[in-house]
Amino acid sequence: MMQNRPTVVITKFTNWTYFQWFLLGFYELERAGKIKLKFKTDWITNVSTKINNKKVISGLRKLFKYKVDMNLYGYIKDNGVKKYFCIDNADAPFLFDSEALDQVSVYFKMQCPKIFDANGFSLTSDVSIPYSDYSYSCDVNENSFVKQKRCTNLFDNLSKVSPLMVGCRQLAEMKNSYKALRHGYDNYIESRCSEPSKKVMSYFGNALGPEPSECANKIDANSESDIMGYFVGKIEHPNEKRSKASQILNRVSEENDARVISENFADSKEVIKNDDIVVPLDKFCEHISHFQYNLNISGYRMSIPNRFIESFIVGTAILTDKLFVRWYLPFEEEVIETVEMGYKLNNDIDWSAFEEDLKKLPTINKKSIIDSFERKWSPIVVANYILNTILKA
Repeated sequence: MMQNRPTVVITKFTNWTYFQWFLLGFYELERAGKIKLKFKTDWITNVSTKINNKKVISGLRKLFKYKVDMNLYGYIKDNGVKKYFCIDNADAPFLFDSEALDQVSVYFKMQCPKIFDANGFSLTSDVSIPYSDYSYSCDVNENSFVKQKRCTNLFDNLSKVSPLMVGCRQLAEMKNSYKALRHGYDNYIESRCSEPSKKVMSYFGNALGPEPSECANKIDANSESDIMGYFVGKIEHPNEKRSKASQILNRVSEENDARVISENFADSKEVIKNDDIVVPLDKFCEHISHFQYNLNISGYRMSIPNRFIESFIVGTAILTDKLFVRWYLPFEEEVIETVEMGYKLNNDIDWSAFEEDLKKLPTINKKSIIDSFERKWSPIVVANYILNTILKA
């Protein structure tokens, strides 16, 4: 007699490429006989996962006044009991959805702060952003420098917040079927090479951050331009550290390969000049697999980017500045932290210590990194974590 299986029901996911890693995991759990998986999404969500045309999708959303969420929503039904959950994919660790926090049993945060300080999330020791609601409602509190309303119910619901992780940028271009997602996943797996031929790589888009805006009193907490303009003189953008760190990498060893694609502002509309060093997305993991380490410097509000999982999956470790967000399991040999960088002032960075850390990096065991990936971060493993966390809530 077949054991009763919990049913996972996905009800909404607007920015679907962010969630494909978890969807594939749920598919794998269903095929393993551990869950039943159902989709009860609205028709616009269904259309947006099948039409690879941003203008058409944007037009439909405007026409029908469709609210675009940063979350995936769903529930698990087990023995007649429903438990609601959401997965928050906001890049900023200080942005939350107040309404969802009140309504769900578990709130998974892909960019989860290591520490929840009452003053907000720290960009540096001197600059913090209050935990804010990204519904973009105007703040009625005139003492706040953030335009959004404060997320005043975060600490009341903190027991619901669970850290998650960040998957690859995209597994399938248009469809979210098991076949399409699994094909994309297998393409990443096939990018693995047996032995790395080089030491450290870096691959960053811009040498500068976005051009600072001229915001006098209040900032949009979801705008890096506003953040850079408001705190001018107190912070400097991570892209500037990425540019200097890449120069150091290339100087230290011929085994390193550091690339910065554009010298322009990150929000510049100018055409990229360095096309000859661009690695196509479908070849990116293969490029990573030839190195022992991939350099990360925390950017975009100190978030952890896709380059972590895109490195682990091919057996490449991460060298990173100090991390202020976490995943649902601790990092081990797959991540080595060096000095703090992020939004610190460039002159306050201990560049000599960074260079020394580069010179004494241990040789990695590629198989060990891949084994760690399979044990901790693969789609079915993270889906099982999501499932068990909700069932225990």
